[in-house]
Amino acid sequence: MTTFVSTFCHVAFPLAKIVNLCLNTVLCNVEPMDRLKEFLSSLGLKDKESNVYLAALQYGSQTASVLARKTDMPRSTMNFELNTLVRKGFVSKDIREKTTYFNALPPECIENILLGKAASVKKSINDFKEIFPILNDMQGQVNPMTKVQYFEGIESLCRLIDDDINDNVGGLYLSGHNNMHPKIREYLKRVYVPSLKNRDGRNQMIIKDGEMAREYTSWVKDYEDVIFADPEIFKMKYTIAIYGNKVAFCSYDPSDLCGIIIENSLITNGMRAMFEVMKNSIKTL
Repeated sequence: MTTFVSTFCHVAFPLAKIVNLCLNTVLCNVEPMDRLKEFLSSLGLKDKESNVYLAALQYGSQTASVLARKTDMPRSTMNFELNTLVRKGFVSKDIREKTTYFNALPPECIENILLGKAASVKKSINDFKEIFPILNDMQGQVNPMTKVQYFEGIESLCRLIDDDINDNVGGLYLSGHNNMHPKIREYLKRVYVPSLKNRDGRNQMIIKDGEMAREYTSWVKDYEDVIFADPEIFKMKYTIAIYGNKVAFCSYDPSDLCGIIIENSLITNGMRAMFEVMKNSIKTL
């Protein structure tokens, strides 16, 4: 087992522990290298930065030219990425005999980054509580939000889910997702599902049967009434959420992350009626 001596924390640390850290942090249905990159992405590293960091971690204290040669990356690109990682705190550099060497942040020091992020989030939450009344007053001084909202990308879709969370009455759902992006799935489990205990009434869901569907329903069994639909009949590949006076159409497929919310009582009531028809039809099959 290769061991590196940290220039950050001054302790020896086995490379395998970064793997263990990531395995315990990210989703279990992703390949090991993807798990590593998923974890590093959550810390703010881009894909190429993650590759360079992992190479620097693997090969120890090296020059940019050596790391470039070992990774088949142009030296100029390697040098740029290494210096970017220096600014982000994932790599340090030292000069020996007029030659610059780069050293990867040891895995055990990543905890400090996480603690820093946690402290920053806590401060942001406290700041938000103070400025919320100001923001709320400003909202009343402008035109009301549009009746149709469009969402694209992971973070944007999480805000769509938040809009559903803010409605405290049980909703109706038609879902065909058995190929959901891991980050969306994690957000549902970590944020959406715990919010359901505060709802007035249970959700009702018709969902296309499948492995992911069964796992999801195991999370929400205390809060949702679920009907499993035969995937040979129920061909839907997206989700429809009906709540309040809104209808949301969401695609959580990794290749097509987008959604739309329509705020219209006539359309919402029509979708509720359609849901009841579908529920009764499935029950009679």
